[in-house]
Amino acid sequence: MNSRDVACNISAIFLLTGKMKKTVLILIMAISVISGIAQDQLPGIYYISDINNNRKIDCYLALYNDGSYDLELSERATVDIVQSAILSHGKYFLKDNQINFLDSIHGFKMQMRLFMQKDIKVEKGFGFLEDKIFIRCYDNDNPNYINLQIEPEKQKTERYAYQKSHKTLYPIYYGTYESLDNTYQDDKYGIYETGRSYELQIKKEENKYLLYYKQILISEGTWKRDRNELSLFDENLQHSFYVLITEKGLISKYLPGEYKSCSLIYKIK
Repeated sequence: MNSRDVACNISAIFLLTGKMKKTVLILIMAISVISGIAQDQLPGIYYISDINNNRKIDCYLALYNDGSYDLELSERATVDIVQSAILSHGKYFLKDNQINFLDSIHGFKMQMRLFMQKDIKVEKGFGFLEDKIFIRCYDNDNPNYINLQIEPEKQKTERYAYQKSHKTLYPIYYGTYESLDNTYQDDKYGIYETGRSYELQIKKEENKYLLYYKQILISEGTWKRDRNELSLFDENLQHSFYVLITEKGLISKYLPGEYKSCSLIYKIK
């Protein structure tokens, strides 16, 4: 190759680069954003403070090294007691900048997105969290997450068995059902009463329902009755939760954050 050929090739390269300059820059920027963080860099604790200003309740999202996660509401009841409800537990997967969550207890899905390469913005999930941003507060290299020991198939079997053994239809009342009070014994401060954690409002109009946890609206949608069972279809999660209708009220099977089959008693006006 003579000097003229080399000069022509160099000119062609510079000419091509000039025409593709904008495209190349865009591709470089896109690649840098997409590859800006890997899944093994995600584990840590993220939070949204003061979900409910009156009760100082925070929401935590814990991402673990093994690809599992916990989504939790937490309230400091006393100096020594923190009351928490794990709304969701399961697996998460990072694709590009989007994080997909699959709940292993109920089976619903959530979608969030990396925000500013360190925080996480909710795109689809519980209605009260949508468009909110979880702030990363610290790493979580060695997680000690709570083992809920919930068997999804078992609770389906329990619901079926209840329907089979309770042929008599129990009445359902429009209005508000409340979970029983929780009390704690504290040696320093005595008896502490947390109040009614769950409140379920059953409305006649368009079969609507509202579910509150400590005055936070965590689920809303439409209800449908099947004999002695109510399915609560959450419009944001596109998923159903269930309660059983009993002679004395309702039993959770399971509401989000509640995995011990708590009773909800009708509130007489």
